[in-house]
Amino acid sequence: NLTTVLNETIEFGYGGFFPFGFEGMLAGAATCFYAFVGFDCIATTGEEVRNPQKSIPLGIVTSLLICFLAYFGVSAALTLMMPYYQLDTESPLPVAFEYVGWEPAKYVVAVGSLCALSTSLLGVMFPMPRVMFAMARDGLLFKPLCYMSSRQSPVLATLTAGAVAVVLVLVLSVLLSEAVDSLCRKEVWSVLVISVLLLMLVSTVIIIWRQPQSSTQASFMVPGVPAVPVLSIFINTYLMVQLGAETWISYCVWMAVGLIIYFSYGIHHSVQKQRLQRTHTQLEIVHVNTVTVSSAA
Repeated sequence: NLTTVLNETIEFGYGGFFPFGFEGMLAGAATCFYAFVGFDCIATTGEEVRNPQKSIPLGIVTSLLICFLAYFGVSAALTLMMPYYQLDTESPLPVAFEYVGWEPAKYVVAVGSLCALSTSLLGVMFPMPRVMFAMARDGLLFKPLCYMSSRQSPVLATLTAGAVAVVLVLVLSVLLSEAVDSLCRKEVWSVLVISVLLLMLVSTVIIIWRQPQSSTQASFMVPGVPAVPVLSIFINTYLMVQLGAETWISYCVWMAVGLIIYFSYGIHHSVQKQRLQRTHTQLEIVHVNTVTVSSAA
């Protein structure tokens, strides 16, 4: 038994920058994608930008580039500072600086990590009130959520989003962790996830194939349509497969919550549905009047 343990420990030093192979790299890339979450905040500020057609694409690309350079630099420095198998998964940077003998830098990095939590919170809480405001204005959520203060700020949407976040952090985190532990032991979830992914993939490809091409010249257009979108869908789907069961369970729970809200309230109060109903009623009136005039003649 001791020989086996020693052999397994020695294997940690091999592999270079790919110790877990290509599949391990993709699994890590799928997890690291969450580090780039936040660029969608720029898209939610379309009504607050003077020239959104140019500013929003430029802001998204620039923010992604800056984040990539920052994360790439930190990852490269961290990999070169100490072996990957000695890194602490909870606090890798302070442990790395302690490993190389930079004790003061360890505390500076720890304080910086605490300060960075506020930016992460801002990245989560900034777009949510605006999304809720837009959905409430379109009738998909409750109308009071689109209330604006004298300073043109969605007050009720902001307070509601904050209250929901507090409830989730304080209550549901414990309940979900217990549910995840009990559900992860069942292999039927892997089959279900693969089936859902295949269905989503086929449906998305069909939608892209049937999507009509617009002749209007826009300020920003995706190049290489439909090859680039289809390739992006395949790559993202493969990365999604590498995610763990806990992530998929959270995804299914939130999708279920969203579908319940939509089919119980949003679909019946949608502004677009009411507009279509008025148009249909007007067409019926015009048709009846036309038939009446024709009969009288």
